[in-house]
Amino acid sequence: MATEGQLLWQPSEAFCDQAQITRYTRWLEKQHGLRFDSYQALWQWSVDDLDAFWQSLWDYFELKSTTPYQQVLGNRSMPGARWFAGASINYAQTLLSKARPGVTAIRASSELRELTETSWDELTSQVRILATQMRALGVQAGDRVVSYMPSLPETVVAMLATTSIGAVWSSCSPDFGSKSALDRFQQIEPVLIFAVDGYRYGGRDFSRREEVDTLLAALPTLNNVIYLPYLNERAALPDHSGARYWRQLLDQPDPGQAHFNFAEVAFDHPLWIVFSSGTTGLPKAIVHGHGGVLIEALKSVHFHLNLSARSHVFFYTSTGWIVWLGLVNTLLTGASITLYDGNPLQPDPTILWQIAARDRATFIGVSPPFVQLMNDRKIVPSELCDLSSLEGMFVTGSPMTPDHMAWCYENIREDLWVGSNSGGTDIAS
Repeated sequence: MATEGQLLWQPSEAFCDQAQITRYTRWLEKQHGLRFDSYQALWQWSVDDLDAFWQSLWDYFELKSTTPYQQVLGNRSMPGARWFAGASINYAQTLLSKARPGVTAIRASSELRELTETSWDELTSQVRILATQMRALGVQAGDRVVSYMPSLPETVVAMLATTSIGAVWSSCSPDFGSKSALDRFQQIEPVLIFAVDGYRYGGRDFSRREEVDTLLAALPTLNNVIYLPYLNERAALPDHSGARYWRQLLDQPDPGQAHFNFAEVAFDHPLWIVFSSGTTGLPKAIVHGHGGVLIEALKSVHFHLNLSARSHVFFYTSTGWIVWLGLVNTLLTGASITLYDGNPLQPDPTILWQIAARDRATFIGVSPPFVQLMNDRKIVPSELCDLSSLEGMFVTGSPMTPDHMAWCYENIREDLWVGSNSGGTDIAS
Protein backbone atom coordinates (compact mmCIF):
# COMPACT_ATOMS: atom_id res chain seq x y z
CA MET A 1 0.00 0.00 0.00
CA ALA A 2 1.49 3.33 -1.08
CA THR A 3 1.34 6.28 1.28
CA GLU A 4 1.01 9.94 0.34
CA GLY A 5 4.39 11.54 -0.29
CA GLN A 6 6.22 8.22 -0.50
CA LEU A 7 9.10 8.35 -3.00
CA LEU A 8 9.02 5.16 -5.04
CA TRP A 9 11.84 5.83 -7.47
CA GLN A 10 14.37 8.42 -8.49
CA PRO A 11 17.03 8.20 -11.20
CA SER A 12 20.60 7.54 -10.18
CA GLU A 13 23.39 9.90 -11.20
CA ALA A 14 24.53 7.34 -13.75
CA PHE A 15 21.01 7.09 -15.19
CA CYS A 16 20.77 10.87 -15.54
CA ASP A 17 24.25 11.18 -17.02
CA GLN A 18 23.52 8.61 -19.74
CA ALA A 19 19.90 9.62 -20.44
CA GLN A 20 18.93 10.58 -23.96
CA ILE A 21 17.59 13.94 -22.80
CA THR A 22 20.93 14.70 -21.14
CA ARG A 23 22.68 14.06 -24.45
CA TYR A 24 20.26 16.47 -26.08
CA THR A 25 20.87 19.23 -23.53
CA ARG A 26 24.63 18.82 -23.97
CA TRP A 27 24.14 19.10 -27.72
CA LEU A 28 22.08 22.29 -27.24
CA GLU A 29 24.86 23.82 -25.19
CA LYS A 30 27.57 22.83 -27.66
CA GLN A 31 25.69 23.78 -30.82
CA HIS A 32 23.67 26.78 -29.66
CA GLY A 33 25.15 27.92 -26.36
CA LEU A 34 21.91 27.11 -24.57
CA ARG A 35 22.26 25.94 -20.98
CA PHE A 36 19.38 24.89 -18.73
CA ASP A 37 19.72 24.39 -14.99
CA SER A 38 16.64 22.19 -14.68
CA TYR A 39 14.13 20.18 -16.64
CA GLN A 40 11.55 22.88 -15.87
CA ALA A 41 13.77 25.49 -17.54
CA LEU A 42 14.21 23.26 -20.60
CA TRP A 43 10.46 22.74 -20.81
CA GLN A 44 9.78 26.46 -20.44
CA TRP A 45 12.12 27.23 -23.35
CA SER A 46 10.43 24.56 -25.47
CA VAL A 47 7.04 26.27 -25.11
CA ASP A 48 8.28 29.88 -25.16
CA ASP A 49 10.39 29.56 -28.31
CA LEU A 50 8.54 27.07 -30.50
CA ASP A 51 10.57 27.77 -33.63
CA ALA A 52 13.93 27.28 -31.93
CA PHE A 53 12.84 24.17 -30.05
CA TRP A 54 11.37 22.30 -33.02
CA GLN A 55 14.19 23.45 -35.28
CA SER A 56 16.60 21.96 -32.77
CA LEU A 57 14.80 18.61 -32.94
CA TRP A 58 14.96 18.63 -36.74
CA ASP A 59 18.71 19.23 -36.54
CA TYR A 60 19.40 16.93 -33.58
CA PHE A 61 17.70 13.95 -35.20
CA GLU A 62 19.21 14.84 -38.59
CA LEU A 63 15.92 14.79 -40.46
CA LYS A 64 16.31 14.91 -44.22
CA SER A 65 14.17 16.76 -46.76
CA THR A 66 14.74 16.78 -50.51
CA THR A 67 13.24 20.26 -50.63
CA PRO A 68 13.97 23.08 -48.17
CA TYR A 69 11.23 24.07 -45.78
CA GLN A 70 10.25 27.73 -45.72
CA GLN A 71 10.00 28.18 -41.95
CA VAL A 72 9.47 26.07 -38.85
CA LEU A 73 6.02 27.39 -37.96
CA GLY A 74 4.03 29.39 -40.48
CA ASN A 75 0.35 29.94 -39.85
CA ARG A 76 0.00 29.92 -36.06
CA SER A 77 -3.80 29.72 -35.89
CA MET A 78 -5.47 26.73 -34.25
CA PRO A 79 -6.72 24.79 -36.03
CA GLY A 80 -4.64 25.40 -39.12
CA ALA A 81 -1.07 25.79 -37.86
CA ARG A 82 1.45 24.82 -40.54
CA TRP A 83 4.77 23.29 -39.60
CA PHE A 84 7.82 22.96 -41.85
CA ALA A 85 5.89 23.99 -44.98
CA GLY A 86 7.80 23.04 -48.11
CA ALA A 87 9.56 20.04 -46.58
CA SER A 88 9.41 16.69 -48.37
CA ILE A 89 9.67 13.72 -46.02
CA ASN A 90 8.59 10.11 -45.51
CA TYR A 91 8.00 8.39 -42.18
CA ALA A 92 8.82 4.87 -43.39
CA GLN A 93 11.99 5.98 -45.13
CA THR A 94 13.26 7.63 -41.97
CA LEU A 95 12.37 4.60 -39.83
CA LEU A 96 14.05 2.13 -42.17
CA SER A 97 17.14 4.32 -42.34
CA LYS A 98 17.75 3.14 -38.76
CA ALA A 99 18.15 -0.45 -40.00
CA ARG A 100 21.08 -2.34 -38.52
CA PRO A 101 22.32 -5.02 -40.94
CA GLY A 102 22.41 -8.50 -39.46
CA VAL A 103 20.50 -7.45 -36.33
CA THR A 104 17.02 -8.62 -35.31
CA ALA A 105 14.31 -5.97 -35.66
CA ILE A 106 11.21 -7.97 -34.65
CA ARG A 107 10.69 -10.98 -32.42
CA ALA A 108 7.15 -12.34 -32.64
CA SER A 109 5.06 -15.17 -31.27
CA SER A 110 1.39 -15.98 -30.83
CA GLU A 111 -0.96 -18.75 -29.82
CA LEU A 112 -0.70 -19.98 -33.41
CA ARG A 113 3.00 -19.46 -34.07
CA GLU A 114 6.23 -20.28 -32.33
CA LEU A 115 8.83 -17.56 -31.89
CA THR A 116 10.10 -16.04 -35.15
CA GLU A 117 12.73 -13.40 -35.75
CA THR A 118 12.74 -10.83 -38.53
CA SER A 119 16.04 -9.10 -39.19
CA TRP A 120 16.31 -5.48 -40.24
CA ASP A 121 17.49 -6.71 -43.63
CA GLU A 122 14.39 -8.89 -44.02
CA LEU A 123 12.09 -6.11 -42.82
CA THR A 124 13.42 -3.54 -45.29
CA SER A 125 13.39 -6.05 -48.15
CA GLN A 126 9.80 -7.15 -47.47
CA VAL A 127 8.64 -3.52 -47.25
CA ARG A 128 10.21 -2.74 -50.64
CA ILE A 129 8.68 -5.84 -52.24
CA LEU A 130 5.19 -5.23 -50.88
CA ALA A 131 5.27 -1.51 -51.63
CA THR A 132 6.33 -2.21 -55.21
CA GLN A 133 3.50 -4.71 -55.65
CA MET A 134 0.99 -2.27 -54.14
CA ARG A 135 2.05 0.36 -56.66
CA ALA A 136 1.61 -2.20 -59.43
CA LEU A 137 -1.96 -2.74 -58.17
CA GLY A 138 -2.62 0.97 -58.62
CA VAL A 139 -2.34 2.19 -55.03
CA GLN A 140 -1.27 5.84 -55.04
CA ALA A 141 -0.23 8.48 -52.55
CA GLY A 142 -3.25 9.66 -50.59
CA ASP A 143 -5.23 6.44 -51.09
CA ARG A 144 -6.53 4.87 -47.91
CA VAL A 145 -5.38 1.35 -47.03
CA VAL A 146 -6.94 -0.53 -44.13
CA SER A 147 -5.93 -3.57 -42.12
CA TYR A 148 -7.92 -6.28 -40.34
CA MET A 149 -4.86 -8.10 -39.03
CA PRO A 150 -3.46 -9.03 -35.60
CA SER A 151 -0.12 -7.96 -34.16
CA LEU A 152 2.16 -9.84 -36.56
CA PRO A 153 5.38 -9.01 -38.43
CA GLU A 154 3.30 -9.01 -41.62
CA THR A 155 1.21 -6.17 -40.20
CA VAL A 156 4.32 -4.09 -39.52
CA VAL A 157 5.47 -4.75 -43.09
CA ALA A 158 2.04 -3.79 -44.44
CA MET A 159 1.99 -0.52 -42.48
CA LEU A 160 5.49 0.50 -43.54
CA ALA A 161 4.87 -0.48 -47.17
CA THR A 162 1.65 1.54 -47.21
CA THR A 163 3.24 4.65 -45.75
CA SER A 164 6.39 4.29 -47.86
CA ILE A 165 4.35 5.01 -51.00
CA GLY A 166 2.39 7.84 -49.41
CA ALA A 167 -0.85 5.88 -48.96
CA VAL A 168 -2.71 6.36 -45.68
CA TRP A 169 -2.87 3.55 -43.11
CA SER A 170 -5.74 2.65 -40.78
CA SER A 171 -6.21 -0.50 -38.75
CA CYS A 172 -8.73 -2.50 -36.75
CA SER A 173 -7.86 -5.60 -34.79
CA PRO A 174 -9.73 -8.69 -36.04
CA ASP A 175 -11.40 -9.02 -32.65
CA PHE A 176 -13.48 -6.04 -33.78
CA GLY A 177 -16.78 -7.24 -35.19
CA SER A 178 -17.65 -6.27 -38.76
CA LYS A 179 -19.95 -3.46 -37.55
CA SER A 180 -17.23 -1.85 -35.42
CA ALA A 181 -14.75 -2.09 -38.28
CA LEU A 182 -17.24 -0.66 -40.77
CA ASP A 183 -18.06 2.23 -38.43
CA ARG A 184 -14.44 3.23 -38.97
CA PHE A 185 -13.56 2.03 -42.48
CA GLN A 186 -16.68 3.32 -44.22
CA GLN A 187 -15.74 6.86 -43.23
CA ILE A 188 -12.44 6.76 -45.15
CA GLU A 189 -13.30 4.84 -48.36
CA PRO A 190 -10.29 2.48 -48.59
CA VAL A 191 -8.99 1.09 -51.89
CA LEU A 192 -7.14 -1.90 -50.40
CA ILE A 193 -7.56 -4.09 -47.33
CA PHE A 194 -5.16 -6.48 -45.60
CA ALA A 195 -7.10 -9.24 -43.82
CA VAL A 196 -6.69 -12.58 -42.07
CA ASP A 197 -9.00 -15.59 -42.08
CA GLY A 198 -9.06 -15.77 -38.27
CA TYR A 199 -7.00 -15.91 -35.10
CA ARG A 200 -6.59 -17.86 -31.83
CA TYR A 201 -7.16 -16.29 -28.42
CA GLY A 202 -7.20 -18.05 -25.07
CA GLY A 203 -6.93 -21.42 -26.82
CA ARG A 204 -10.07 -20.81 -28.90
CA ASP A 205 -10.14 -20.37 -32.67
CA PHE A 206 -12.09 -17.45 -34.08
CA SER A 207 -12.86 -17.54 -37.79
CA ARG A 208 -13.17 -14.15 -39.43
CA ARG A 209 -14.25 -15.31 -42.88
CA GLU A 210 -17.83 -14.07 -42.48
CA GLU A 211 -16.67 -10.77 -41.04
CA VAL A 212 -14.25 -10.26 -43.93
CA ASP A 213 -16.98 -11.07 -46.45
CA THR A 214 -19.20 -8.48 -44.76
CA LEU A 215 -16.45 -5.87 -44.92
CA LEU A 216 -15.81 -6.50 -48.60
CA ALA A 217 -19.50 -6.28 -49.46
CA ALA A 218 -19.94 -3.02 -47.56
CA LEU A 219 -16.82 -1.25 -48.86
CA PRO A 220 -17.44 -0.64 -52.58
CA THR A 221 -14.27 1.42 -52.99
CA LEU A 222 -12.07 -1.65 -52.37
CA ASN A 223 -10.14 -2.67 -55.47
CA ASN A 224 -7.78 -5.11 -53.80
CA VAL A 225 -7.78 -7.61 -50.93
CA ILE A 226 -4.47 -8.95 -49.61
CA TYR A 227 -5.34 -12.10 -47.68
CA LEU A 228 -3.15 -13.79 -45.07
CA PRO A 229 -4.20 -17.33 -44.09
CA TYR A 230 -3.27 -17.17 -40.42
CA LEU A 231 -5.71 -19.47 -38.63
CA ASN A 232 -5.77 -22.02 -41.46
CA GLU A 233 -2.82 -22.07 -43.86
CA ARG A 234 -5.07 -23.53 -46.59
CA ALA A 235 -7.87 -20.97 -46.23
CA ALA A 236 -9.50 -20.14 -49.57
CA LEU A 237 -9.44 -16.60 -50.90
CA PRO A 238 -12.49 -14.40 -50.28
CA ASP A 239 -14.92 -14.05 -53.18
CA HIS A 240 -13.58 -10.76 -54.51
CA SER A 241 -12.11 -10.04 -57.94
CA GLY A 242 -9.16 -8.24 -56.40
CA ALA A 243 -8.31 -10.90 -53.80
CA ARG A 244 -4.72 -12.17 -53.65
CA TYR A 245 -2.76 -14.17 -51.14
CA TRP A 246 -0.11 -12.37 -49.09
CA ARG A 247 2.51 -14.82 -50.30
CA GLN A 248 1.70 -14.01 -53.95
CA LEU A 249 2.88 -10.47 -53.42
CA LEU A 250 5.85 -11.28 -51.19
CA ASP A 251 7.15 -14.05 -53.48
CA GLN A 252 8.45 -11.40 -55.86
CA PRO A 253 11.96 -10.04 -56.37
CA ASP A 254 13.22 -7.27 -54.16
CA PRO A 255 13.85 -4.18 -56.33
CA GLY A 256 16.69 -3.30 -53.98
CA GLN A 257 17.47 -0.08 -52.19
CA ALA A 258 18.95 1.56 -55.28
CA HIS A 259 15.81 0.99 -57.34
CA PHE A 260 13.08 1.69 -54.80
CA ASN A 261 11.78 5.22 -54.37
CA PHE A 262 9.98 6.31 -51.23
CA ALA A 263 7.17 8.77 -51.84
CA GLU A 264 8.38 12.25 -50.95
CA VAL A 265 5.36 13.86 -49.32
CA ALA A 266 4.59 17.15 -47.60
CA PHE A 267 5.27 17.43 -43.88
CA ASP A 268 1.51 17.36 -43.17
CA HIS A 269 0.65 14.64 -45.71
CA PRO A 270 -1.63 12.09 -43.96
CA LEU A 271 0.28 9.16 -42.51
CA TRP A 272 -2.39 7.22 -40.67
CA ILE A 273 -5.95 7.57 -39.41
CA VAL A 274 -6.80 6.48 -35.88
CA PHE A 275 -10.21 6.62 -34.24
CA SER A 276 -11.76 7.65 -30.96
CA SER A 277 -13.55 4.94 -28.98
CA GLY A 278 -17.01 5.71 -30.36
CA THR A 279 -18.70 6.03 -26.97
CA THR A 280 -20.61 9.13 -28.15
CA GLY A 281 -21.73 8.21 -31.66
CA LEU A 282 -19.56 7.02 -34.52
CA PRO A 283 -15.81 6.76 -33.81
CA LYS A 284 -14.18 10.03 -34.79
CA ALA A 285 -11.35 9.91 -37.32
CA ILE A 286 -8.08 11.53 -36.21
CA VAL A 287 -5.56 12.14 -39.00
CA HIS A 288 -1.84 12.35 -38.23
CA GLY A 289 0.78 13.49 -40.74
CA HIS A 290 4.16 12.09 -41.75
CA GLY A 291 6.22 14.93 -40.37
CA GLY A 292 4.23 15.56 -37.22
CA VAL A 293 4.31 11.91 -36.16
CA LEU A 294 7.95 11.57 -37.14
CA ILE A 295 9.36 14.51 -35.19
CA GLU A 296 7.06 13.94 -32.21
CA ALA A 297 7.85 10.21 -32.14
CA LEU A 298 11.57 10.83 -32.30
CA LYS A 299 11.24 13.16 -29.33
CA SER A 300 8.98 10.77 -27.47
CA VAL A 301 10.88 7.51 -27.87
CA HIS A 302 14.26 9.10 -27.19
CA PHE A 303 13.52 11.62 -24.45
CA HIS A 304 10.36 10.36 -22.76
CA LEU A 305 11.06 6.62 -23.00
CA ASN A 306 14.86 6.92 -23.05
CA LEU A 307 15.24 4.28 -25.75
CA SER A 308 18.28 3.63 -27.92
CA ALA A 309 19.57 1.08 -30.42
CA ARG A 310 20.44 -1.23 -27.52
CA SER A 311 16.82 -1.30 -26.31
CA HIS A 312 14.36 -4.14 -26.77
CA VAL A 313 10.74 -3.05 -26.42
CA PHE A 314 7.67 -5.18 -25.68
CA PHE A 315 4.26 -3.51 -25.51
CA TYR A 316 1.28 -5.82 -25.17
CA THR A 317 -1.24 -4.20 -27.50
CA SER A 318 -3.68 -4.89 -30.31
CA THR A 319 -3.51 -3.36 -33.77
CA GLY A 320 -6.67 -1.36 -33.12
CA TRP A 321 -4.89 0.88 -30.61
CA ILE A 322 -2.49 3.80 -31.00
CA VAL A 323 -0.09 1.96 -28.69
CA TRP A 324 0.59 -0.57 -31.48
CA LEU A 325 1.69 2.29 -33.73
CA GLY A 326 3.68 3.63 -30.80
CA LEU A 327 5.46 0.29 -30.55
CA VAL A 328 6.43 0.51 -34.23
CA ASN A 329 7.62 4.08 -33.56
CA THR A 330 10.25 2.73 -31.16
CA LEU A 331 12.05 1.25 -34.19
CA LEU A 332 13.03 4.86 -34.95
CA THR A 333 15.79 4.47 -32.35
CA GLY A 334 17.18 1.36 -34.05
CA ALA A 335 15.77 -0.70 -31.17
CA SER A 336 14.18 -4.12 -31.63
CA ILE A 337 10.60 -4.95 -30.68
CA THR A 338 8.53 -7.91 -29.54
CA LEU A 339 5.03 -8.65 -30.86
CA TYR A 340 2.63 -11.04 -29.15
CA ASP A 341 -0.82 -12.05 -30.39
CA GLY A 342 -2.76 -13.90 -27.74
CA ASN A 343 -4.47 -13.84 -24.36
CA PRO A 344 -2.20 -12.21 -21.73
CA LEU A 345 -3.53 -14.51 -19.00
CA GLN A 346 -3.67 -17.90 -20.75
CA PRO A 347 -2.48 -20.56 -20.66
CA ASP A 348 -0.51 -18.99 -17.82
CA PRO A 349 -1.13 -15.55 -16.27
CA THR A 350 2.62 -14.96 -16.27
CA ILE A 351 2.92 -15.33 -20.07
CA LEU A 352 3.81 -11.67 -20.68
CA TRP A 353 6.54 -11.76 -18.06
CA GLN A 354 7.86 -14.99 -19.57
CA ILE A 355 8.04 -13.31 -22.98
CA ALA A 356 9.80 -10.27 -21.52
CA ALA A 357 12.34 -12.57 -19.88
CA ARG A 358 12.76 -14.72 -23.00
CA ASP A 359 13.48 -11.69 -25.20
CA ARG A 360 15.57 -9.85 -22.60
CA ALA A 361 13.22 -6.88 -22.88
CA THR A 362 14.57 -3.60 -21.57
CA PHE A 363 11.19 -1.86 -21.72
CA ILE A 364 7.67 -3.27 -21.35
CA GLY A 365 4.23 -1.76 -21.84
CA VAL A 366 1.01 -2.96 -20.17
CA SER A 367 -2.25 -1.52 -18.84
CA PRO A 368 -3.29 -0.66 -15.27
CA PRO A 369 -6.04 -3.34 -15.32
CA PHE A 370 -3.33 -5.90 -16.10
CA VAL A 371 -1.31 -4.66 -13.11
CA GLN A 372 -4.44 -4.95 -10.95
CA LEU A 373 -4.97 -8.54 -12.13
CA MET A 374 -1.39 -9.38 -11.21
CA ASN A 375 -1.98 -7.91 -7.77
CA ASP A 376 -5.29 -9.74 -7.32
CA ARG A 377 -3.69 -13.07 -8.25
CA LYS A 378 -0.70 -12.51 -5.96
CA ILE A 379 1.72 -12.89 -8.85
CA VAL A 380 5.30 -11.79 -8.18
CA PRO A 381 7.07 -11.62 -11.57
CA SER A 382 10.51 -11.16 -10.05
CA GLU A 383 10.21 -14.57 -8.35
CA LEU A 384 9.08 -16.32 -11.53
CA CYS A 385 11.17 -14.82 -14.33
CA ASP A 386 14.59 -13.32 -14.92
CA LEU A 387 13.72 -9.67 -15.50
CA SER A 388 17.23 -8.37 -14.91
CA SER A 389 17.28 -6.72 -18.35
CA LEU A 390 14.15 -4.69 -17.64
CA GLU A 391 14.85 -0.98 -17.12
CA GLY A 392 11.52 0.72 -17.70
CA MET A 393 7.79 0.17 -17.87
CA PHE A 394 5.16 2.08 -19.86
CA VAL A 395 1.61 1.96 -18.48
CA THR A 396 -1.35 3.39 -20.38
CA GLY A 397 -5.02 2.93 -21.18
CA SER A 398 -6.48 4.15 -17.88
CA PRO A 399 -5.27 5.96 -14.73
CA MET A 400 -2.44 4.39 -12.75
CA THR A 401 -3.21 4.45 -9.02
CA PRO A 402 -0.56 4.90 -6.30
CA ASP A 403 -1.07 1.27 -5.28
CA HIS A 404 -0.52 0.12 -8.89
CA MET A 405 2.75 2.04 -8.93
CA ALA A 406 3.83 0.58 -5.60
CA TRP A 407 3.03 -2.94 -6.83
CA CYS A 408 5.47 -2.52 -9.72
CA TYR A 409 8.35 -1.64 -7.41
CA GLU A 410 7.51 -4.32 -4.87
CA ASN A 411 6.99 -7.17 -7.35
CA ILE A 412 9.06 -6.45 -10.46
CA ARG A 413 12.17 -4.42 -9.59
CA GLU A 414 12.99 -1.84 -6.95
CA ASP A 415 14.98 0.21 -9.46
CA LEU A 416 12.37 0.05 -12.23
CA TRP A 417 11.43 3.29 -13.99
CA VAL A 418 7.61 3.29 -14.34
CA GLY A 419 5.84 5.90 -16.47
CA SER A 420 2.09 6.47 -16.57
CA ASN A 421 0.89 7.85 -19.91
CA SER A 422 -2.42 8.85 -21.51
CA GLY A 423 -3.90 10.77 -24.44
CA GLY A 424 -1.86 9.05 -27.12
CA THR A 425 -4.68 8.65 -29.64
CA ASP A 426 -5.04 12.42 -29.96
CA ILE A 427 -1.35 13.29 -30.30
CA ALA A 428 0.21 10.04 -31.58
CA SER A 429 2.76 10.24 -28.78
